[in-house]
Amino acid sequence: MKPHRLIAFHFAFCISLLGVHSAFLQATPIRIIYENDVHCALDGYVSIAGVRDSLRQLSTDVALVSSGDYLQGGTMGSISNGKFCVDMINATQYDVLTLGNHEFDYRVPRLMELIASMDADVVSSNLYQIQDTSGSSLLTSPLQGESEGALRLLPPYVIKDFSDSRRVAFVGVTTPTAMVDERYAFLDGNDTIYSLCPDSFVTVVQRAVNAARGEGATTVVLLSHMGEAEARWPQYSSAELVAATSGIDVVLDAHSHDVISAQYVANLNGDRVLISQTGNKVANVGVLTIDTDLDTLYTELIPSASCPKSVAVQHVLDSLNDQCAPILNQVVGHTDFLLTIYDADGVRVVRTSETNMGDLVTDAFRITQSTQLGIQNGGGIRADIPAGDITYGQVIDVLSFGNMLGTYRVTGRMLVDFLEEGCKTLPKEGTFMQISGLRMKVDTTQHPTITIHMEDSTVSIEGPRRVYDVEILQSDSTYVPVVADQTYTLTASNYLIFQQGIISMYKCEVIQTNLTEEYNALKQYIINDLGGVVPERYRAIGGQGRMQFVARTTDLESPSQDGSQGSDPCTKLLRNGRLYILRSAHLYTLQGQVVE
Repeated sequence: MKPHRLIAFHFAFCISLLGVHSAFLQATPIRIIYENDVHCALDGYVSIAGVRDSLRQLSTDVALVSSGDYLQGGTMGSISNGKFCVDMINATQYDVLTLGNHEFDYRVPRLMELIASMDADVVSSNLYQIQDTSGSSLLTSPLQGESEGALRLLPPYVIKDFSDSRRVAFVGVTTPTAMVDERYAFLDGNDTIYSLCPDSFVTVVQRAVNAARGEGATTVVLLSHMGEAEARWPQYSSAELVAATSGIDVVLDAHSHDVISAQYVANLNGDRVLISQTGNKVANVGVLTIDTDLDTLYTELIPSASCPKSVAVQHVLDSLNDQCAPILNQVVGHTDFLLTIYDADGVRVVRTSETNMGDLVTDAFRITQSTQLGIQNGGGIRADIPAGDITYGQVIDVLSFGNMLGTYRVTGRMLVDFLEEGCKTLPKEGTFMQISGLRMKVDTTQHPTITIHMEDSTVSIEGPRRVYDVEILQSDSTYVPVVADQTYTLTASNYLIFQQGIISMYKCEVIQTNLTEEYNALKQYIINDLGGVVPERYRAIGGQGRMQFVARTTDLESPSQDGSQGSDPCTKLLRNGRLYILRSAHLYTLQGQVVE
């Protein structure tokens, strides 16, 4: 398809336009309904199906697609291991889906079972099996991290035929950062079994695009679970992927939960490529129009509340809710105030600062498992609990990923390094921790260099640290400074300690794993330890002051002449014997050459 124009239409006008279009033009526009990051918001499918039904009444040139993260992130996914989500996807009559990082939460064997039960096509250009279950490599001729001989688990693309011989290819790609954030799903012991081609994802996407064009695709749509660039992995984004490829017409994006009606990025040839993203949890439903007569692409995001509703899909949802109601509606406690992951302005801050929900969750971990410390990654705390009775369903929504808790013995040095790694991306979101049984101060004006030694799973930190004055809670409610060589007992999810990508505790002593699901620990804490009523100490939405964001008073690093604080934030990565530096938006060698 040639470089195209963007025209924004209101949905009602799109419907009326479609009805008269064929009277003046030769080909009916193709409508692609799209969404991303539903995260088990199953009621959203009622709106998605409503848009689909309205458009299909006027034309058969309609398809429905998803850019990933539909199997996990809410109660209904957790209690059914994804099955209820598939039930809703099938009821909504999807045509094509790709994989998000959270599709791997149930591990690959379960994921493949769920895919087999879907009525839609599922595509991924960069998911490979690179080792068999006996530990033997499938690789025969290594090529930039993926190989000939590796087993492709899903088709890289699918082509859908529309009227007037128009063929639309849908190519799928998933962010390689899932190999860090959902690390356990790609491993068998210490061996990597599955890969998302972190070093060659551009190559495999381009290969899929070229193949689709070779089969006669007139338009190529990339279903991309890449999103906007993250501070820790700036090379993995849809914009960077577009800039390094050619032949893609549209990117229906996901992962970063952004609301983007339309933006353009120049591809390798300088052609503009449209990128759009709908937010998350079906805040909006996207409609992409491919008008070959006008050589134009239209996009619109329709607020879910404004969408028509599907009665048939609502009936399926009601049936699932009826099945679950006796369990999910069970009252487990009461709170007189909001327990939240947001600040007073409604900004989601659980991944950048302390909240009362973070305090409650980590206290639940620590106290129910009788350890000195409790830690939870902020991104794993997913929902508020409003004032009133607390149901089991609400508790599951808070910790909806269903990770298992374990207890560990860690040194003070491991603990402080772990906290430092967690604060490295502040004030941006990243791997920030909610804590219990300790308190600390954070100075975000400091920019230490963190070197990750992948070969032996250790880190070294150079320069003034951000985290300081770490103190451990004692039995008499006082605090004493952490001791580097002393050991402390800790409760956290197995995911956080070994699978999230912060490696400071990889060598800690495991006391016991797979104790209980995170949400069941919270339920137990509310019922047994709090007597069913959340006490006043949790009222303040900003928490109990376990973290103070305070600059040090001593001059630990002289500012530069322009008044800025030293150097830019910097992370070093030792990979395959080569040293890289992650600074700003690129990965550099020590000689300053941009390599990614």
